[in-house]
Amino acid sequence: MNVLRKQFPDKIAGRYEVIETLGAGGVGVVLRCKDKVLNNNVAVKVLLSDAAEEVATRFQREARAAARLSHPNLVHIVDCGQTEEGLLFLVMEYLEGPTLFDEIRRRRRYEPEEFLPLLKQIADGLGYAHKQGVLHRDIKPANVVLVKQRDGSEQVKIVDFGLAKINTQQDQGLTTGGRVFGSPAYISPEAARGEDLDPRSDLYSLGCLIFEALTGSVPFEGNTAFETMIKRLQEDPPALSTVAGVPFSPELETVISNCLAREADGRPDSAVAVYQAFEEALLFATEEPESSVSVDQPAVLTRRKLSRFSLGLIAALLVSLAGFAITSAANLNLQSVLDGSVGDMDLIDPDRYFERNKRDDSGTVWTSLNGLREHKDLRVLNGRRDIRFLRLRNADLIGSGFTYIARLPLEGLELKDSRIDNRSLAVVGKLRTLTYLDLSNCSGFDDEGLYELRDLKRLEKLRLKRTRTGDDGLAALSCLTHLQDLDLTSCRRITGAGIYLLKGLDHLESLNLTRTFFESRYLPVLCEFPALKRLDLSDISLVDNDIHSIAGLKVERLDLRNNPITDKSLKWLAENRYLKHVILSKAGLTTDGINELARRRPDMKIEY
Repeated sequence: MNVLRKQFPDKIAGRYEVIETLGAGGVGVVLRCKDKVLNNNVAVKVLLSDAAEEVATRFQREARAAARLSHPNLVHIVDCGQTEEGLLFLVMEYLEGPTLFDEIRRRRRYEPEEFLPLLKQIADGLGYAHKQGVLHRDIKPANVVLVKQRDGSEQVKIVDFGLAKINTQQDQGLTTGGRVFGSPAYISPEAARGEDLDPRSDLYSLGCLIFEALTGSVPFEGNTAFETMIKRLQEDPPALSTVAGVPFSPELETVISNCLAREADGRPDSAVAVYQAFEEALLFATEEPESSVSVDQPAVLTRRKLSRFSLGLIAALLVSLAGFAITSAANLNLQSVLDGSVGDMDLIDPDRYFERNKRDDSGTVWTSLNGLREHKDLRVLNGRRDIRFLRLRNADLIGSGFTYIARLPLEGLELKDSRIDNRSLAVVGKLRTLTYLDLSNCSGFDDEGLYELRDLKRLEKLRLKRTRTGDDGLAALSCLTHLQDLDLTSCRRITGAGIYLLKGLDHLESLNLTRTFFESRYLPVLCEFPALKRLDLSDISLVDNDIHSIAGLKVERLDLRNNPITDKSLKWLAENRYLKHVILSKAGLTTDGINELARRRPDMKIEY
C-alpha cells in the first residue's frame, strides 16, 4: 500500500488532505482524507494512472450513477473529478463500521427476526436506485456497510456502484455486451449468460445475500468461479434448512426460493416486495393449524394441560365447597364443571376472573378476562349485562363458546393477538351497538370474514393491524359510513386500489397505511376523504416528488417516518397551512433543513 500511496499527492484537488490508506486493489486505492472545506473526513477512491480504458469508463460510470442517487441507505457521493496529474477520483462520505460480510462471519448467521431491520434498509435503498433507473449489478454482503447509530441501531449503506448500469438510451453501449460482470457467488443466471439486465437481476443477488445472512453460506459454490456460475444455471438452490442445519418456516423458504428463481419472471417485482414478503413470512409462520378435534368432543382427562382459567374455576369451586363432606367433594364430576352443567355454579364468584381498568385518558372502563385461553372459557360471561367494553387477548377463540359475547351489550371489543375465524366475525357482526373493534394481530380469518361486519353501522374505530386484510376486505368495509378511525398497519395485501374503494367514508378522520403496499400513484385518492385529519404513511417508500403531490392535503398530523425523503420535502411541508404536527426520520434529512422548517412554521410540532 505504501508503494501505491507514493503515486498520489498529499492533497487531492487542493481540497482533500490524505490521512491514510483504507484499501487498495489492482486498479486503484481508497484513501481516508480530510475535507479542508467542510472540515470532515471523507473517503476518496482514486484510479491508478495505468488503469485500462475500460476500467476508467467503469469508474466514470460509477460517478454518474451515484450522482443520480440521494438516499439514506446509499453511500453519498460528495465530489468527483480529475487531479492535476490526470488521476480520476471519486469522493464519498466516510463510513465507519463493518460490512455485512464481516458481521456474517462474526455471527456465523443471522436469525430471520434479527436480519429483518437490515433487510428493510437494503430493500429501501436498492428499490430507490431502481426507481431512478440505476442497477447496482454487484449486490453482495461485502458491499453493504453497517454504520452504528447513537441509539445503538445500525444504518445500512449500500456501496460500490462501480458496476452500476444506468437505464438510459445513451448508456446502451455500456451494457454487458456478452461479457460477465459481478461477483460469481451472487450474480443472476442472466448475468452469468452475459445478457442485458433489469432490476430483477439485482433481486436475484439480493436473494443470495439473504440466503448467506440466514445460513452463513452462499447458495451456490463451486471450486472455481466458472463452476459456481454453471451450478446456478443448472441446479435449483438448496433449502435454507438444509444448509443452516436449523428449521425455517415453509413461508420463508418460499420467499428465498422465489428470489433465486432461474428465470427473472419467477422473481418478485421489486426489492420492497422482497422485504414485505420476508416480513409477512415471519408474521404468519407461527400460526397454529386449526385443531381437527370437534369442540363438542368430550374432554379426555389424561396428560392434556387444562387452561389456567379452567384450573381457576376448579380451585374456586373446591374452596366454595370446603364446608361440604369430603365424600361430596369427591363425587363432583370434573367434566360437568368444565361443561358448565353443575347446578351450584352460583357458588363461584365470577368477578374474580374479571379485571376492570381504564384504557386511556378518555376514562373508558374496560373489562379484561383473566386466564382466558380458549373459547369454552367464555362461558363465564353468561348472564353478564354490565360489561360494555371487553378485552380478550392472546386466546384461541375459535369455537361455539365465542357465541357468549353475542349476548353482551358491547360498545367496545378488543381481540388482540387472538385466533379467530370467519364464524367468529359473524358473531361480532351481530353486536350492533359496537363502536370500537380491535382485531390487531389476529389470525385465522380472511377478507370474506370481514363481510360479516357490514351491519356494524355504528362502528367508528377499527384496528386491523398486522392481519391478512386485503383489498377485497376493504370493499366489505366501504359501507361502514360512520367509520372515523381505520388502522391498516402492516396489512401486506392492501394496495392503493383498495383504499380507492373507501372513498365514500366521508367521516374518516384517521388513516394508518404504514408498511402497506399502498403505491404512490394513488396518493391523490387521499384527497377524496374530506374529514381526514391524521394520516400515517410510514415505510411505504415515498420520495420527494411523492410528498410534493400531497403537499396540499388538509391533514393536521402527518407521519412520514422511514421514507427516503430529503430537505426538499420539508419545504413543501412548510407551505401546508393545515399541517400542525409532522413526524419524520432523521435519516436523509439535515439539521439545517429541520431547523428551517421550525423557523418557517413555529406553530408546527416536529418529531424526529
